[in-house]
Amino acid sequence: MLNLNHLGMENSKGNVEEVKTACEGIEWITPSSSKYEETRRIYQQVNSAVPLAILRPRTVGEVAQIVNAAVQYDIKFTVRSGGHHIMGLCIVENCLVIDIRYLNNVEVAADKKSAIIGGGASNFEVACALEAHGLVTPQGLVKSVGFVGWATFGGYGNFMNHMGLGVDSIIGAQVVTWDGKIVEAADDLLKGIRGAGGTLGIITSIKVKTYTLEKVLAGGLIFDVKHFTPFLKLMQENALTLPPALQVGTAVFNFPPGKRTFRAEVFWSSPDLNDGWRTIQHLLSISPPVLINDISETKVSDMIMKIDKMVPPNVYGGNETVSFERFDDDVLDVLEAYVANMPWDPATVLALHHLSPISPSARSEPDHIGSLWAVRRGHTMLELIGSVEDRTKLEESRKWTIKLRDDLRAAGKALEETYLSMTYPGDRTLAQVYGTKWAELQKLKEKYDPNGVFDLAVPWVRT
Repeated sequence: MLNLNHLGMENSKGNVEEVKTACEGIEWITPSSSKYEETRRIYQQVNSAVPLAILRPRTVGEVAQIVNAAVQYDIKFTVRSGGHHIMGLCIVENCLVIDIRYLNNVEVAADKKSAIIGGGASNFEVACALEAHGLVTPQGLVKSVGFVGWATFGGYGNFMNHMGLGVDSIIGAQVVTWDGKIVEAADDLLKGIRGAGGTLGIITSIKVKTYTLEKVLAGGLIFDVKHFTPFLKLMQENALTLPPALQVGTAVFNFPPGKRTFRAEVFWSSPDLNDGWRTIQHLLSISPPVLINDISETKVSDMIMKIDKMVPPNVYGGNETVSFERFDDDVLDVLEAYVANMPWDPATVLALHHLSPISPSARSEPDHIGSLWAVRRGHTMLELIGSVEDRTKLEESRKWTIKLRDDLRAAGKALEETYLSMTYPGDRTLAQVYGTKWAELQKLKEKYDPNGVFDLAVPWVRT
């Protein structure tokens, strides 16, 4: 079972039956229920914690009702949406789980310039709903990841060089506060949500900017793995000249089985598809020889479904992360060496997310309100995925990711800040993760959660 003792968490002390009575009419699933295993299932299976019960509200009012009851009867709780946290921390032993996946509404504004996204909506649900209106918004690539959690903690994705990070698309939020009130986020609370997620309250919906876009160009370029670090160097050298509508993510996979390959995930997000094809042809002309090219004109939802075929439904393990403004030769040498001895489990992956210096998110805050997102400059976030499908290989994969993380930090000028969603618990302090924004987050926590009602919410800011 995942141990949270190092975070100072306490188990619930109150009477759970009193909460159940106060929440009459709300779906209540216990470990003895026939629905329990299916409802509890999360991406990261290394967390075997057993909650007191899982509650599934269907309205924002029911979320507030649960919070009021839990506070009154001194029962700790977590909030679950997509369930993709790298250590499965939406479930904690001897606590309630508020599962908000029924709150998956997507409401497009009349002018089509914004949309309200329910706190339980997944990336795929958002993509499908917006496509019905010919719209997109910055979003993640993994089908079942919760959109709101992805966006509020930063939101790296295929639109970030053109439209900015997910965190910068957020222009409003509805929140259930520690005392069970339903509020529209004031400017300072909205600023906290932009970067610190649900640690200040339960986010029942966010309002995001939307953009007209019917089709995109998307797909993968598969290379021999020997071209991995030369390609990274190539992309670094051309970062300022490639148009912002072109996003290129990179990853090393153990795929197909028994073979290691390097994939560049190419994405074009401008309506001018002809310009996109010309840009991609230029990219191909300066790239190493391509083994497979499956780039095509498509929709975001179809792209997500294609990627979903490469993502296992459940894994054991956990991620590490480190970020760099630039790769020097020493860092590239470390990456090349570790790719050569990468464990062979199909769930072990090295992925890189490149935020170009020309991205709006690399240059400034989204508006006068600002955010708690700390890294306002071009950089590459490395996602060291030390997960496995075969649990017997877990120790090997975890050792590989931890040593790679440490050797990368030793080799070059790694950023002090890390991406919270990929930061393994205990690796970095919150002062390191949030940098100059940390003091402000502490003040917001004192203001909006004075009694520590949301202490179990990532990022575990204590009052």
